[in-house]
Amino acid sequence: MSQRRDRVVVAVFGVTLLALVARFVALGGRPFHWSEGRVGYWALRFFETGAYDYRPVAGGPFVYVAARWAFELAGVSDAVARAPVALVGGLAPLVALSFRGPFDDRETVALAGLLAVQPLGLYYSRFLRGDVPAAVFGLAVLGGVTRYRHHGDRRGLYVAAGALAAAVGASGFAFAYPIVWLVAALFTVDEARIRGVPGRARAALLGGDDRPAPHERLAPHATPLARATFVFLGVWFFLFAPRTPGLAPGLYDPTRVFAVADAAFEGALREFWSYRVVYRLQPRTAGRHGLLEYAFPLVETAVRVAPATLVAGLVGFFSERYRADSRSLVAFGGYATLWGVFVLAIAAPEPHPWVIVHLLPLAALPAAVGVARGWSLLRRRTSGDTPARVALATAVVLAAVAAGGAPVAGAYAAPERGSPFAQYAQPADDPGELLPAVERATENDTGLDVLYVAPRFDTREEYDRPPITGFDRIRWGNRLPLQWYFERADAETGSAFNVSYVPRDAGTVPVVVTTPRYAGAVRNRLSGDYERRELRLGLHSRKVTVFVRR
Repeated sequence: MSQRRDRVVVAVFGVTLLALVARFVALGGRPFHWSEGRVGYWALRFFETGAYDYRPVAGGPFVYVAARWAFELAGVSDAVARAPVALVGGLAPLVALSFRGPFDDRETVALAGLLAVQPLGLYYSRFLRGDVPAAVFGLAVLGGVTRYRHHGDRRGLYVAAGALAAAVGASGFAFAYPIVWLVAALFTVDEARIRGVPGRARAALLGGDDRPAPHERLAPHATPLARATFVFLGVWFFLFAPRTPGLAPGLYDPTRVFAVADAAFEGALREFWSYRVVYRLQPRTAGRHGLLEYAFPLVETAVRVAPATLVAGLVGFFSERYRADSRSLVAFGGYATLWGVFVLAIAAPEPHPWVIVHLLPLAALPAAVGVARGWSLLRRRTSGDTPARVALATAVVLAAVAAGGAPVAGAYAAPERGSPFAQYAQPADDPGELLPAVERATENDTGLDVLYVAPRFDTREEYDRPPITGFDRIRWGNRLPLQWYFERADAETGSAFNVSYVPRDAGTVPVVVTTPRYAGAVRNRLSGDYERRELRLGLHSRKVTVFVRR
């Protein structure tokens, strides 16, 4: 048995290595999405100034803390900024080992394989957002609890506690995870009643006449639960504590520890509640949000990018449901995936593709069972060496590769309109081609390096941290993702409402960004030899004209 388990560990580590390679290869090849540009700019400001405080509109603090460490270790680039997310996504197959026990060897390896090659997870593992880390940490919570429940390993409980805090620190969607888990747990427990064994369901919740009362059963778990609580609070405190020297309490200032704790706990929760709940319930925002209107696009995305996972999940869920010794973990994964669609449809500001990333690891639990069952059935059907059986095996394998291979290939394809992976804010052209000109300008120290000219780009000031309210928030957002590239080069930027507001001495600015509408007037205002370039900062919108001084 130990030798067999060793083989499982080796197999899972091999899958993990392949997953890491798949995520790190050509990691910087795709231009930064608008969301990546926003997160990258804030991460750069944090890296340069050491100042950061939690803002729900910008996502959780995990990606900023991790990106800053990556910048310190390897410098600033597109690939380095995405590396922490790629690392967490690449290590996801290791979480499969925590489900050993409820899962047999084949199911464990199958789960690792699904986590490694799920196309949408692969795509957004190469993307500077916290969705993939949150989803992986959320699965680690379930794995840690499973390990503690089935093996009595307290380390699993501590890992689960730390992973839960890290998940919330990675994405605001993780606040919805406990709701999804609770609904799935209720359906899983009630399934015993539906299947005709109500006593087992009741005993699981309340205990029977011959079982200890709930508080007596919880008593042996009091110490590990208390320690796990401290782990959760410690990870939360580290991630959400403000790093704003000179402006507010800083994490590393021991004289202000109580103010830091207040900001990390009460302050962070208050900020999240006011933006993600109160703001969303206002009539002008709540009226635009229809449950089915948001749920259907999420389901469509899942069907287009993960058909193999969904089919295998249905096979695993229903084959397990009608077994006499069915396992609650498989049912839990199926119910969590189903009801998670509706919970996240309510929580999501828009039904973007990355929302479904949070559910695919849950779908992988019944899918792993389906894959293992299918493999066992195939081996039994093709145990001989007759040509018919060999042909059948070959056809099944090719069909499986076709079903899963096309979406995986799509995760590396160039962004295009209609892609289930890329969202409309993915640039069709690469703004990174402007970097050499901007870097030359900053090296020459000629003053203003980049000038934006157009009402849609003009802000009252150039912000150290992006504005989150008013017209400046919209106009600053209209520049995305250019801020990331210009900040990387440490460029001095400015803006003008239109050509008449351009300063007389700004006619030789190395890089000028405007819209096609103002391009002719701007060129007449410039002196010297300029190259005109047209960039599409979206898949089907956001065209800009850039003048680069030769």
